[in-house]
Amino acid sequence: MKISKMSAALLSGMIAFSCTGGTAFAEVEPSIISVTSGIFTFSKLPAPKDLKVIDIAETSVTLKWNKVKGAKSYKVYIYNTEKKKYTVYTTVEDTSCKVEKLKSNKTYTFAVAAVTEKGGKTVSGERSKGVKSKTAKKKPVKKFVLKKYALKEPTVKIVACKEVFPKDGATAKLFKDIYGGNIRWYPTVWDFRYADLATFVYGGEGIDLCPYDAELFKKGMESSYFEPIDSYVDLKSDMWQSVSTGVEAGKANEKHYLLATDAPSKKDISGFMLVKGTATPEGAARLAECELYITASGSSKTSMSTGKKQSGVFTEIYERLTDDLAIDELRQSR
Repeated sequence: MKISKMSAALLSGMIAFSCTGGTAFAEVEPSIISVTSGIFTFSKLPAPKDLKVIDIAETSVTLKWNKVKGAKSYKVYIYNTEKKKYTVYTTVEDTSCKVEKLKSNKTYTFAVAAVTEKGGKTVSGERSKGVKSKTAKKKPVKKFVLKKYALKEPTVKIVACKEVFPKDGATAKLFKDIYGGNIRWYPTVWDFRYADLATFVYGGEGIDLCPYDAELFKKGMESSYFEPIDSYVDLKSDMWQSVSTGVEAGKANEKHYLLATDAPSKKDISGFMLVKGTATPEGAARLAECELYITASGSSKTSMSTGKKQSGVFTEIYERLTDDLAIDELRQSR
């Protein structure tokens, strides 16, 4: 088709060509078309507007920006002060990005560019103006103190899955070194935890602790089976305030039932519960403080849950053991 005269109008993503013999239409992205002296050319997408920082942490910064019409994704850049140029951090499809693995208390400059596709290839648009942000200062690690003394009743009895209590656990060692205490473990598996707990309790074993279970609080069973902890620990102390989210999660009828040992969020809480009629509540509370000491003070990356990175002493309890043979073997070993 020979074009003698040409004019263009961008309307709702359509470009109209006026030519000899009629008008032809083609669907295009308006933001990447430009017209100069009758010549149509594709140009880069414009830079995203309103790039800003919406959250700052010790090792991360979260960015947000306005959507660019025609963009399929966005490149996020960090300015490299040594090379004196921007480098791509990642590509995202959303209009926000959490930039992680940064150094604390350091200033960074970020930028964003929209990305589209042309001829089967990705094309980056104009890069936005840089936005500076300084990461938060690293919080000093609190060093809590455990007052050394000998327990009158040094043996604490716990019902829990076997993965939680290896003999060389850091918490068990600390409990023995500080209070002369030791742990007597009553093994169970997830599917039988309540049945086993009842069997041991009614059998006169004098069980002291069992793992925290949020389901108990949903069912309102806490006061029927467990003791409040308020009389045995100072919940106003710095140590217990460090897990206040967990402590409050275990509150019912103005009393607290959860000896929280790790509480990074409301949905990720670990800890112990004092079994009603416990024979050694003092020792049980001190054992919980030993675990809390390890997680809160950062004095060790291990706990009773083996030599893995600390993520809460009861993480492995929630890994359900459903293999019938393993359950039978564990029951027979008792």
